[in-house]
Amino acid sequence: MDIEEQKRIEAVNRYLKGDKPANTYRKMNRSETWLFKWVNRLKRGDEEWYIVIPKSLCNNCMEAHIQFWMSSWRYRIHNFK
Repeated sequence: MDIEEQKRIEAVNRYLKGDKPANTYRKMNRSETWLFKWVNRLKRGDEEWYIVIPKSLCNNCMEAHIQFWMSSWRYRIHNFK
């Protein structure tokens, strides 16, 4: 696990423990968008939510995009019943 992945995990854990989002992302020298990108990936249930997969390594990016979109909607539908 690299340093960036450790920072993502630390930031999300701080947020989940109840730290204010602004305190969390400012301490990490990141943006609010950055923090909630990783929080939302964790909430979606991705096992390795903290790992970045570059688009250049994606064999079928359109398929991955569709799967991402579908999993996002499934999560929203499941949690708003």
